[in-house]
Amino acid sequence: MEHYAKGSVIGKGAYGTVYKAECRETGREFALKYHTFGLEESTVRELSCLSALRGHPHVIQMHDCFLDQGTVAMLMPYVPYTLALAIHNGRGQDLDGIPLSFVAHFSTQVASALSHMHGLNSAQGPHAF
Repeated sequence: MEHYAKGSVIGKGAYGTVYKAECRETGREFALKYHTFGLEESTVRELSCLSALRGHPHVIQMHDCFLDQGTVAMLMPYVPYTLALAIHNGRGQDLDGIPLSFVAHFSTQVASALSHMHGLNSAQGPHAF
């Protein structure tokens, strides 16, 4: 953790808290996820899935994983928006105004990532993911 400065919380969920972090050497921004429950099954599953899917253009990449004061931390690219923000684009919860081109492009990316994951699952056995 000596290479990164942990900043403010940018997200929080059932399995962890995500902070904005900055590399002390380069100034590059990252997302730094701290897992809430340590090395439980959900943490191991997330880490193994991200490792297996490394390199796919439509799956978030994990740059590093380490222990920080006994807590599992994952370093990932910082993305300054959320999917909800991209979908709603300031329109509240109204989905009627979403351009069909956005839905089609996003759906194609999700399908590509899922197809890749299922292909790996078939090659590695029925319980790889």
